[in-house]
Amino acid sequence: MIKVEEAPLDGRPEIALRQVTGEVDMDSAEAFEQALMKPINSGRRLLIVSLAGVTYLNSFGIGKLVKVRTELERGGGKMALVEVPAAIQEIFGLLQMEKLLPIVGDRAAAVQVVAS
Repeated sequence: MIKVEEAPLDGRPEIALRQVTGEVDMDSAEAFEQALMKPINSGRRLLIVSLAGVTYLNSFGIGKLVKVRTELERGGGKMALVEVPAAIQEIFGLLQMEKLLPIVGDRAAAVQVVAS
């Protein structure tokens, strides 16, 4: 089960912040993508995704993150991942995901990445 919630980002209404909790796998990957695409489909081009509450992320979820990033970049947007749990950070490191997506430690750094 996955839950993706919109969270406020004080003073930055142009940046969409999504907080993800649960497991991102084959069964939840489509809902994960749709939830991340919602602000993009509404015209927002800056997205921060917090993975702090994610307990499991497989290749389906990773593929959806890359797909959303690609869609954003086509429209001149940017995306950053933040608050990535250590186990998922380790997987990202093995896959060299930092070459595809900015992965930062806190929300302030994520704001700087997407707003620059």
